[in-house]
Amino acid sequence: GNPFKGMKLWVDPDSLSMLTANSLRKKDPEKAKILDKIAQQPQALWVGDWNKDVKRYIEYIIGKTKADGAAPIFILYNVPGRDCGQHSKGGLKTGDDYRRWIRKVAKGAGQEKVVFVLEPDALGQLDKCLSKEQQEERLSIIHDAVKVLRQNPNAYVYLDAGHAHWA
Repeated sequence: GNPFKGMKLWVDPDSLSMLTANSLRKKDPEKAKILDKIAQQPQALWVGDWNKDVKRYIEYIIGKTKADGAAPIFILYNVPGRDCGQHSKGGLKTGDDYRRWIRKVAKGAGQEKVVFVLEPDALGQLDKCLSKEQQEERLSIIHDAVKVLRQNPNAYVYLDAGHAHWA
């Protein structure tokens, strides 16, 4: 069945689109109205190396979503060699660093209802820039991440594997 059927996904009242709409409400109400349509939709929150205390961040967001009776969507984007060193390059240095990071993410989520989109680009770019050993390591840490995140029976984990027109 559809795991999202009947699930309320969180709408961030402090999203950039809502804050922008609020700032335009008096001087340009038509633009504010358009932005309100965007702001009223659930949006995923990206989580990566820019979150200095990932456990605390996940706990904080889940605290806000619980008060709303909703589930957050997190895009986890911190795999070593992220985006083959292109526009979104970065990520953690080693697979062991990533394993520790995922455990902090899981600990922050606890047993709460949550959706994780795991590492966009990581599987789709597997053979684009990684050696055979790096490919094996990436598959190992992705497998580990799914296993760790799914220890929460209320977690839904989506593996982003690319798309039909991946170049």
